[in-house]
Amino acid sequence: MAKGSITVDNFRLGMDRRRKRVAGQPGALWTLENGHVTRGGDIERCKAFVPTYTLPEGTRSLAATRGQLYVFGSSDIANEVPLGVQYQRLVAPSSPSLVSVLDANAFSGKNYIVAEYSNGNVYHYYDGTRVSNWDAFVTATPDAIAERLADKINASDIAIAAVFGAVITVTARVAGTGFTISVGAVDGGADATQSIAVTQLQANLSGVAEVDATATVTITGGTAGALNKITSITVDGTEMMSDEALWSATNDATAIVVAGRITNLSDDHGYTASVVGAVITITAPAGAGDSVNGFVVVVANEGDVTVTSSGAMAGGVTEVDSVAQVERVTVSGVTEIGDTFTITLDSEEFRVTGLASGMGTSLFVHKQRVWSPVGSVWRYCSLGDPTLWNPATGPPEDGGAINISEDTRGNARITGASVYQGQAAVFSEDLISLYNIDVNPDNNAFSDALENTGTVAGHSVIRYGNNDLFYLDFSGVRSVQARQGTVAPYVTDAGSPLDSFIQDYLKTLTQQQVRDARAVIEPQDGRLWLAVGERIFVLSRFIEAGISGWSYYAPGFEVEAFARVGKKLYVRSGDTIYLYGGEDGNTYPAVNELPVSAGLPFLGNLLEFKELEGFDIACTNEWEIDVLYDPDNEDRSFPIGVIAGVTYNEMHVSAAGPGAVFAPSLTCTAAGAATLSSLAMHYSKVNRVA
Repeated sequence: MAKGSITVDNFRLGMDRRRKRVAGQPGALWTLENGHVTRGGDIERCKAFVPTYTLPEGTRSLAATRGQLYVFGSSDIANEVPLGVQYQRLVAPSSPSLVSVLDANAFSGKNYIVAEYSNGNVYHYYDGTRVSNWDAFVTATPDAIAERLADKINASDIAIAAVFGAVITVTARVAGTGFTISVGAVDGGADATQSIAVTQLQANLSGVAEVDATATVTITGGTAGALNKITSITVDGTEMMSDEALWSATNDATAIVVAGRITNLSDDHGYTASVVGAVITITAPAGAGDSVNGFVVVVANEGDVTVTSSGAMAGGVTEVDSVAQVERVTVSGVTEIGDTFTITLDSEEFRVTGLASGMGTSLFVHKQRVWSPVGSVWRYCSLGDPTLWNPATGPPEDGGAINISEDTRGNARITGASVYQGQAAVFSEDLISLYNIDVNPDNNAFSDALENTGTVAGHSVIRYGNNDLFYLDFSGVRSVQARQGTVAPYVTDAGSPLDSFIQDYLKTLTQQQVRDARAVIEPQDGRLWLAVGERIFVLSRFIEAGISGWSYYAPGFEVEAFARVGKKLYVRSGDTIYLYGGEDGNTYPAVNELPVSAGLPFLGNLLEFKELEGFDIACTNEWEIDVLYDPDNEDRSFPIGVIAGVTYNEMHVSAAGPGAVFAPSLTCTAAGAATLSSLAMHYSKVNRVA
C-alpha cells in the first residue's frame, strides 16, 4: 500500500480567509488566536497582559510623555492615583465632570489633550492648562451644531444621521425597529432665539411576513367501488384535481390519492396539497397573501363517499416590507457658544454646545505645530506655540486653517491624520487627502487624494515603517503605499487575508466600538496591533524573511488606550492598566489563561483518499491536537492527543482516521511560552470502492 506524508514546515502566511478552508495551502492558517508568527515563520504564543496599576474611579485615557504614564480627570484625586502613574487634572469652566478624552498627544514634551465634559462642552488643554485661545474664534453656527450632533448620532446603533446645512435627517438603522425622539435647546448666551425642532417624515412600520391561505377537505367515509369517488375540487371555480379519485381502502389512503391529483396540476393553478391522516390541506400559491381569502372551495363526490370541507380559503396574510422611521431635526435661530442642544433617541442623549461645535476633536503633531479638525476645516496652531490658534490675534501668531473640502470633493469630515512619506495624510470616512506641509504656512499645498477609502476610526491610522500607513476601513485593514518606482500613492490590500474575518467580527460590534478602534506598534518586535472590541488583530511583517502573517489576540477586555514607554507597552481597559509581558517583558500566561489555538486549512490531494496513520510535530510546551477530516462538517474530527517537544526522531505518534484532506487543530492551555515550528501527517493511500 502506497505511503505518503503531508508536511507543513512553517506558518509564514498567517491567517488567510481569501479562499474556503478546503482550498488551503501549506504555510497558511485558518485561525490563530492568542499567538503570532515569528521572524522564522513559527507560531509563538502571545505574552501575558499583566495587571499593573489599578486606578481610582474618575480617571480617563492613558498617555506616555517623557517616559511617564499619564491619566486624566476633573476631580481632585491625585493622591488616589498609584505610584508610577501621573495624574493631570483638567478643570473646565463651571466644573463639569470629564467624561471622555477625545485625543491625547505630546508637543514639546508636554501633554496636549482634547477633553469632553458632562455639560457637552469640549476643551483643549496644554500641560494641564485650558487653551482658551480657541474660544475667541469658535463660531456657533446652526450648521456646525447640526454637524456635530449628526456625528454623535452616527456613533450609536440606533440611527444614521445625514446632515445638510442645519438640517439633520435621522433614519433608523434597522427598518421596522423604531425609536423615540425628543429634542431640546437651553439658552446660555445673550440671545434666546436658538431653537431645535423635530418633524417626522416617515413613521416606523414593522414588516409583516407572508402567510399562505389554506383550506381543508376531510374524507369521512366510503367503500370501494367504481362509482364511489371524488370527482372534483374547485377553488373559486378553478379545478384543483387532474383526475377523479376513487375511494381507496381507507379514508387516509383516499386522502393521499386526492392530494396527488391536486399536486399533478400544481404547475397550472399554483396550489399545493399536503395530507395528515384523512385531512387534505390545500395551500394557496406563494405570493397570494390575503388576496385568496374567501375563495370558495367546492367538492363534488359520487356514490357513498362522504367529505367535509372548511368551505373557503382563509388565513392568508400579504407580506409587508419594514419601513424605516425618518425624522427631520432642524437647528435654527441665533446660536451662541453657551447654548446647549440635545437630541434624545430612546434613552440615549446626544448633547452639543455651541462651543463644542467649533472645537477640534482630534490631534496631529507635525512640523512644529498641533493640528486639529472641525468638520472639514483643519486648524493649526502658531509655530511652536500650541496655546495660540487664533489668526486674528496678530504677530507672532500665524495659526490658521486648511479647508480640505476646497481641495477635494464633498464636505468630508476629518477623522484623523498621520505622516505618509513626508506628507500629511488627512483621513475622512471615504477619502484620504495628501498635503505637503511646511513650517511656513504659505507653502502648504494640496498634493493628491485617494477616493472611496478612509476610516471612521481616526485612532486606527498608524505609520508602519517608512513607507506604509495602515488604517481600518469598512472593508478591513488597508495600507497606503507608493507604487513601485514612483512616489504616487495607492491603497493596498495588505489586510485582505483577514478581510472576511474582520468584516464578520465588525458586524457584532456597536458603531462606537468600531470608531474607538486604535492601533499601536508593539515596541519589542515591531508588530502592528489593531484593537477593535475585545480583539487585537496582529500583523507580523518581516519582509526580508518573507514573513507577512495575521493573527489575533483575545485578551478578554476592550482596549481603551495604548501607551509606549521605551520597550514597554501599557494597555488601559476600565480602571486597570496592563503591561504586556510584565515588568521583565517576558511573562507568559498562566494555566488556561490566553490559550493559544492554531487551526490549519484542509491539506492534501483532494483526489486521493487516505488513511491517516501517524503524526509528527516540532513544538515547545504541550499541545492538544485534533484532526478535522470532513470539509462539509468541521465538527467531525479525531483526537491525536497531547504532544510536547520534537517527535521526528522517534516513532511518530499514532493516528487513525480516513479522509481525502486533513486540517489539524492545535491548542496549548499549559502555563508559559509555547511555540509550534512544523508538523507532518503520515498516511496510506486507500482505493475507493464504487
